[in-house]
Amino acid sequence: MNALSWVSDMLNGDWDLQSDRLRVYRGSEDQMVWEGPLLPSLWLAPSGGERLFVKAEVSGFKPGDNATSGELELVFPDVANGQMRFTILEDSLRIESFSLHWLGQPIPIIAMYIGAVEMGEEERRIVPSLDVPFWPAWLAEGVCIPGGKTGPIQSFFRNWELGHSRIALGNFAPAMGSLYGAAYPRPLLACGMGGKHGWVVLGTPSAPDGALTFQTRSSCACLEILYREDLWGSVDQPTRTWEDFLHVTWGDHPVEVYGRFYYPEQAETKPSGHQLSWWNTWGDFKERVFELDDTAERSKNSFDVDVLVYDDLWETMNSSGDPNYERFPEFDQSVQKALDLGLKIGFWQSVGWLDDPEVFDLDKNDLLCGADGEPRQCSWSFDPFSKAPRHYALDPSSPRARQFLIERTKRVIERYPTSLLKLDFCYGLPGPDVAVPRDLEWRGERMGIGLFDIIAKTALEVRPDIIIVCYSLSPLFAKYGNIVSLDDLGDAAGREAEGHGQWSAWATIAGRGGLAINASSGYHWEAERDVLLNTAVIGAPGGILPTYMADGSEMPKEQFRPRRALAKWFRRTAGWKPLWLNSHLGDFNRDPEINCWGRLEVLDGEERLVSLALRSEAHESGLIDRFPNLGWEGDWAIISQDDQAIEKSSAVAFIPIGLGKLSIDYSVWPKKVVGVFESESGDREEDIPWEWVDGVLLLSVDDFALFRGLLGIVVYRADNPGDSN
Repeated sequence: MNALSWVSDMLNGDWDLQSDRLRVYRGSEDQMVWEGPLLPSLWLAPSGGERLFVKAEVSGFKPGDNATSGELELVFPDVANGQMRFTILEDSLRIESFSLHWLGQPIPIIAMYIGAVEMGEEERRIVPSLDVPFWPAWLAEGVCIPGGKTGPIQSFFRNWELGHSRIALGNFAPAMGSLYGAAYPRPLLACGMGGKHGWVVLGTPSAPDGALTFQTRSSCACLEILYREDLWGSVDQPTRTWEDFLHVTWGDHPVEVYGRFYYPEQAETKPSGHQLSWWNTWGDFKERVFELDDTAERSKNSFDVDVLVYDDLWETMNSSGDPNYERFPEFDQSVQKALDLGLKIGFWQSVGWLDDPEVFDLDKNDLLCGADGEPRQCSWSFDPFSKAPRHYALDPSSPRARQFLIERTKRVIERYPTSLLKLDFCYGLPGPDVAVPRDLEWRGERMGIGLFDIIAKTALEVRPDIIIVCYSLSPLFAKYGNIVSLDDLGDAAGREAEGHGQWSAWATIAGRGGLAINASSGYHWEAERDVLLNTAVIGAPGGILPTYMADGSEMPKEQFRPRRALAKWFRRTAGWKPLWLNSHLGDFNRDPEINCWGRLEVLDGEERLVSLALRSEAHESGLIDRFPNLGWEGDWAIISQDDQAIEKSSAVAFIPIGLGKLSIDYSVWPKKVVGVFESESGDREEDIPWEWVDGVLLLSVDDFALFRGLLGIVVYRADNPGDSN
């Protein structure tokens, strides 16, 4: 067989096996989505010889159980043979395994490429660099990598805009040439390419044993899995096998296609005990504000969150697990005060950093070391001239290093009744250019995920209901991680409202996967309106905000009320899908932009609209068919308080962010309408003006209501249409 082809309701494709050219297109070949080679190639370092580039060729085909599956026999000329097992589905091509059999002694692999080809004479005459004999060969109108660029956050790029770049798709961002980026939504382990006719997402659903990057040269692209066995020695195995080697998923838009790449099926909605609200001390700690006297009271009384999280700098040093009493002499009292107020507590923990190994009877045999045998150092930026703290990196190959993580985790959880661990800096470890774990099983992307798993598994064994915070959209972290957090918005370069909107659009993927979500916040209160409106749709509120404003004055209490209201009424369920309304999902002209949108929960096979976020500037008549009379002034979050849709719910919370008016279709006279007000003695319910006219509910919020401490309005539905108040 020389070619494979398919026609689907989504996109069509054909794969010329002899030339190794896969093409994905819509309708006809002149509506090309993406094209390029798919068979792997190897960049090798033979003993005593020049480096060698060799690409797989198809030498045979064995049909599978049906017409869309089979096994390819491969040859790497003069070097190795191989097999590749694949299946083609309606929306994807899945390479389920790839095996390599060396013809002689194993040769050190510098890197494996998917999408690179050897250049011919014509290609060599035009490329701007001849450092290597190969070049990326994936072609498309452009690229989409969620949060691929920071400052400000950018996800969509035309095919020439990345130039010659290497973007880390895994755990090695600053170590592999990418600028520093926050944890969320990384690691992705996938990339998107396409344009106006559709999109493909290409990546690995398993953790590669090398460092995965997306590489561009000119307007061409490929994937690289970096091993650097020329430094660390070849793997002494005559056969190497990679399971779940590569998936290619296609469809209309990257948000949708990434979603199906990670989670092929939409999760049903379920209650989530992990989807809790929290307040995080990093907003103060990063500004070197270390007073904890009223942190617990503010977290509870001002924001009414579920969890108070003590972030980075709470320890004597990274990874000690012991409080820094010199910095926080009142630390234990703060923790106890939080518990007495009914708050749960959580702690930040570094996944792989350690500042002073000798304190824990560890030495260089337990750390990542360079080719000279000496421990490597790492930081958030790997800047050799920076004054930022440097750390050592644990080698998970070491039984003592693994035991240290286990004991530290147990010590933290047993010392304090810990309900949450925020596991950070999987992405702050040295890459294979300078260090690798001694044990092959921990190399590449497996290292960061493996370190995360050691800590999370231990914590869950000690306390099965503990919340394990992760940041990745990849389901690999969901093995033990049970909530995805959007992290802070340092990536946004001050444009936090836009950045949080982008991140919220990508968070819908976690919603599809049935994962709990915490929406976090920015570093600045100016973005609060947008953060809270997004949070009303995607999950639980989280705060990493400072206590004090830029001029040193304390934030006015009334600024806290919308966040407090959301903490009272947010959805405590996982598994949902977005109703985009007039939001924009992103393209080459602008990145994802959230305007008005909603949350659809899937129960008993039925989609139910349970929350809405309405922005004042995005008002649009006829926005939602089920609410033909919907109209508003100001900004509103509307959240059902049971498992029914807004129009059928026994209680609906209407949260205004400032002054506003709202009209919405409501089929029956309400049983009760109350305003919920904040007060020193606790929240209180009071009557508030409202109207119901011909099936339309009318609400309004004026200055006096806000002055009195209004949090929101709750409308209770009559038990039957004959009931009234």
